[in-house]
Amino acid sequence: MVAAMLSCYSPTTTVFTPINSTPSTFAHRKLSEAKVEYDRCSLSIASVTCEFGYNITAEDTAAQQWHFLDSSMAKTRVRFRGEISVNRGSLFQVSDIEVRIVVTSNKENGLMNVHLQSSNSSLEINYFITDEGDIYTDAQILIFLRPWPKRLLDVLDIRSEVLDITFNDMLNWHVSNLFVHTSYGQSWYNSTYGADPLIVQNTTVSSYNGYIFGYYAAHGNLTFQNVHGQIGVILIPVNGRPSKLDSISASTLSATIHVEVEYGFTNWPTQPHTHVTNIHTRHGELYAFIPHGSYTNLSSTCSWLFARLQPFGNPNPEDLNEIYTYSELGWKTRVRIDDAILDGSEDLNNPLLNTISKHYLGEGSLWLRYPYSWFGSVEAQIDHGRLEFDATELEDFEKSEGYVKARRGKKGDSRLDIQVGTGAMDVHLGLD
Repeated sequence: MVAAMLSCYSPTTTVFTPINSTPSTFAHRKLSEAKVEYDRCSLSIASVTCEFGYNITAEDTAAQQWHFLDSSMAKTRVRFRGEISVNRGSLFQVSDIEVRIVVTSNKENGLMNVHLQSSNSSLEINYFITDEGDIYTDAQILIFLRPWPKRLLDVLDIRSEVLDITFNDMLNWHVSNLFVHTSYGQSWYNSTYGADPLIVQNTTVSSYNGYIFGYYAAHGNLTFQNVHGQIGVILIPVNGRPSKLDSISASTLSATIHVEVEYGFTNWPTQPHTHVTNIHTRHGELYAFIPHGSYTNLSSTCSWLFARLQPFGNPNPEDLNEIYTYSELGWKTRVRIDDAILDGSEDLNNPLLNTISKHYLGEGSLWLRYPYSWFGSVEAQIDHGRLEFDATELEDFEKSEGYVKARRGKKGDSRLDIQVGTGAMDVHLGLD
């Protein structure tokens, strides 16, 4: 392991090679694109550039994972800012992973506050804040992945306390486990419909008070965790291949969650989806327009909940599906379930014939719509407030003050339970 302050040199090791200590034109262009602005200073006084290289080999297990860590303390964010970006590299770059670090400060001493430490599978940056006032420092960490030959990586781990993190598209790597964390920065991820995407089996993106946003391929296990910052996720199908989505999980304590598909489901393959979805926020709003697999559970304990779910056909008519929404103080809860996408396939069955659904709202207004292809039994109850219920093909219909029980059709075994404490309930079955 090699540790150093920001003065690039050539150590006697083949693990990495710092190439130069003069700012490159590309690095300064990237730095200007970042447009990091400080209210009281200019960062044009002092700068330094360092470069490192790492190789991934199938023979060395330790080298099948790579970590970048910004271990600066959270309080440094008043004087230390910047971005970590993961980019498609050059076919002709020397190493599988090349890292260029450009540090700019308004004073020479600001460069000395940045320390680097490297091993054969990791690179760490640490900013040490000093008592000397009015020092402001910016770090641009540019990570380049060589796109060919395609590499298989067990772990790619990018973590920061204060810096923004950006993943650009067309990286052309396969990663088993991707970890992305920035406590106070913004996280941006761009997986497009184009060629050479980054394919990840297990994606975990987290923050404490930053903003998580991006375009994510609907593949593997997707986990998004935030405490006080927002989550914005756009799901896109994997280009040119069936989806292998296993799970979607998103949670916040006090911020909005927004998870949706781009352009609806026009480009999604017609295939069974059996993934599990859990999206929960306690004090934030929840917006979801997502594919429903075998299990969907959505909750916004003390705020609005808007959800639209798209089921897909499944090969086994006896496979059970589950849909749950929950809010204690929802003000407005709107839930729509669409007809399952079957596209005339004789090998796929309608999952809405065997779905367990429960929708609970403690106080507020619940608006609920199930499609014509849903058949089964329903029971709806509101303790205090107005109940509006309308459906087609009803049998065994029972109705009293604040209560409805019925069966819709004969060919389905779905079960729908709806409960509202105080407020209003508006339910349509088979009308939309």
